[in-house]
Amino acid sequence: MSDLAGEAARILRLQADLVRAYEDRDLAAMLAGPGRVEELRSRFGPDSSFAETLTGLAVAARFLARLASGDAAQVFAALDDIEATMATLPQDSLTRKRLQDMVRALVPMRGAYERHVRPTGDAPPVRLLDLDKLRYHALFDDVPPIERAARFARLAQIVGAMAWEYPGMTSIEIGDLRHAVDAAPPDDVHLPLYLTRLGEALVRRADLIRSRTGRLRLMESGLRPPERTARRSEAEGIATLERAVETAGGPGAPHWAIAHVALSRGYRQAGRRADARRAGLEGLRGHAWRVLLQSHTEAATAALKYATTDALEVAEWHIEDGDAEGAAAALDAGRGLILYAATEMRTIPDRLRAAGAADLAARWPDGPLDGIPGELRKAALRELSAPGGLLDPPPVAEVRAALTAVGAEALVYLVPAGAAVIVHRDGPTDILRLPGLDDPPVETRRPSDSTREIVPEAPDSLAQLCDWAWRAAIGPVLAAVPAGRIVLVPVGELTRVPWHAARGEGRYAIETHAFSYAVSARMLCRTTNVSLDGPVLIVGDPDTGDPARDLPGARAEALAVRDIHPGARYLGRLADGTASPEGAGTPDEVLSWPGGILHLACHGTVREGTGAHDTSYLKLSGGRLAAERLVTGRATTSPGLVVLAACSSSVSGRGWDEAFSIGTAFLSGGAGAVVATQWSVPDEATGRLMVRFHRHLRTMAPAEALRRAQLDALPEAPSAWAGFVHYGA
Repeated sequence: MSDLAGEAARILRLQADLVRAYEDRDLAAMLAGPGRVEELRSRFGPDSSFAETLTGLAVAARFLARLASGDAAQVFAALDDIEATMATLPQDSLTRKRLQDMVRALVPMRGAYERHVRPTGDAPPVRLLDLDKLRYHALFDDVPPIERAARFARLAQIVGAMAWEYPGMTSIEIGDLRHAVDAAPPDDVHLPLYLTRLGEALVRRADLIRSRTGRLRLMESGLRPPERTARRSEAEGIATLERAVETAGGPGAPHWAIAHVALSRGYRQAGRRADARRAGLEGLRGHAWRVLLQSHTEAATAALKYATTDALEVAEWHIEDGDAEGAAAALDAGRGLILYAATEMRTIPDRLRAAGAADLAARWPDGPLDGIPGELRKAALRELSAPGGLLDPPPVAEVRAALTAVGAEALVYLVPAGAAVIVHRDGPTDILRLPGLDDPPVETRRPSDSTREIVPEAPDSLAQLCDWAWRAAIGPVLAAVPAGRIVLVPVGELTRVPWHAARGEGRYAIETHAFSYAVSARMLCRTTNVSLDGPVLIVGDPDTGDPARDLPGARAEALAVRDIHPGARYLGRLADGTASPEGAGTPDEVLSWPGGILHLACHGTVREGTGAHDTSYLKLSGGRLAAERLVTGRATTSPGLVVLAACSSSVSGRGWDEAFSIGTAFLSGGAGAVVATQWSVPDEATGRLMVRFHRHLRTMAPAEALRRAQLDALPEAPSAWAGFVHYGA
């Protein structure tokens, strides 16, 4: 093959890979696209005969990467990138023409977004003339059926955004979507999406007709549709959504989740409650597939954008209908999916062998999880996606077995909508109505670049939060679970509340009950064993290169903990500030620890984000140890207990996944139990608490040892002890 033919073949392969990534919604491949194009451009050089083609491909790859991020503002910001590239190309360039087509489609969509979805006050109106031009091109341009369908679908997306302000345009949106569905060939991978959006629009129109506000707004538009029109529109919408589900394929299909959840909403509106719950749970399996498919944390974050909100909505339906076990399943289906994916990917070879797919198991690489090819992931998921398998939360019987293993009485989901779903170890799962939960006073508890220094809330603010926690939830929960240990799974904003420090009736909750926290029932079932046998590693105030942020209290704490565990290895700095002869306390030293107990007294940081950067990490000597590294790297250490005496080590900064933190990431790597913090903890008080904890640890399990240490600290302010939480066994 000539060099020219070889270059063309490489470009065509890359184009095909990007198209396949888009059609499969392989977000990791979409995010990796720009880097692959730039690598190809650097290899060919600026004088290559394909330089112009690669320029266009680079723009398209950057657009797909922004699309994968799930951030609409970033997607529409790509217009500036496209227009800047167009300015560098000749007027008669084919690449320029293709970019012009992208601009023509995106400009009205951006206008609709800025004016009707995210009003800016000065956004220009979307001109109907522009929409008519787009419709004309969609109807009469000589383009393949797939492109014609895509044009009508983009047009409907613009009109749909406008319909929220001008309800009369819903019928226009429906008309454009009908054109998209009619134009799409049967093998168009986007047909299920077009059907879903058409079904949603038809159901929405029925709801609009029936609502008083909708009737008034439609009357203002000169429309007076009768009730039978609403019934007809709703019935057609549900039938269309059922067709979307049938067309979508299995849970691995790109539009499986969105089609099922849309159908469940249609059923709910039509009063078919049992069907709505069933379809909703089925749709959540698709979200699990999408997250498990991704090869790195940024892509997984984008994949779960709607998983948590969809799961909460489906759970609320079950709660409303009194289906406690279904509510627990729905809540768990959207919880901690990044961590669950990391945990399960490490077990895939064993699962495949148990399923009789030894050949597939043999192909599974031994390296980091982010090196597993997407096609191999998909093949494994197809093999393991039967109902009750990898995509589904554990059944109640398995959760009860896990509760028995860790010595707990109940697993309690705290739901922002105003309820607790309680899975009892002995007895039926039930629902406890808690109307006070819908407005938690936690605005000041958002992730920040925190350090182990002071508590960000004023003492009286924390005290008020503890009082609210008792009134809103813990008082009634303790009445329902009168004795023993409780495992809490708070959802959404409720993850930021120190429920174990709830105060009422003259006492704190931990005075009568032991509390643990869990990422999800899935993760609890994977962390039911803890062994403290083995060596102990203690890291005390490692030198991070920032002398202004020394932690003398952490240093004293670590040295005191070393004295409690004779023979422990000590890394970091000694009392005089010099480095320990046993080691500086680097990330690699921590990750290579073989087991036993791992105690880190150091700085912790949380930064909000959804991209490729680290969001939750410990500052160690020579660099950081991030949650992102723990969940994508091959597990090299599985301590029985990890103690993170560092700020905000149980706080998530990763977008829509409130369960993702440096603390919980250790669980995904195989740790049996983790002690971590909910906010920026005070240096000296933390040292006192940790010394008490390790003394109690000599005679009792981690959960009870932490509780006893916190009881010892009750004479101090809650800021001295309430920030510490226990996960696992």
